[in-house]
Amino acid sequence: SVGLAGLFTFNQVLALLANLAAQPPWAQYVGYAGLGLFGACITYAFGRFAFVYARLRRNRQVQVQGQG
Repeated sequence: SVGLAGLFTFNQVLALLANLAAQPPWAQYVGYAGLGLFGACITYAFGRFAFVYARLRRNRQVQVQGQG
């Protein structure tokens, strides 16, 4: 399932790059700039997630008394 999602994503990225390569130079510039901005946003979000996850405290056990 994860491998299939990775294959799909890889295929879409290759199709996007092929479509960008077929565009006029001004559209390539805008497209690659947008792709770079999108990649920076994804990298930032992943970094924030990893930072917050690393700072999480371990859960404490909560003792609950059973019903009689």
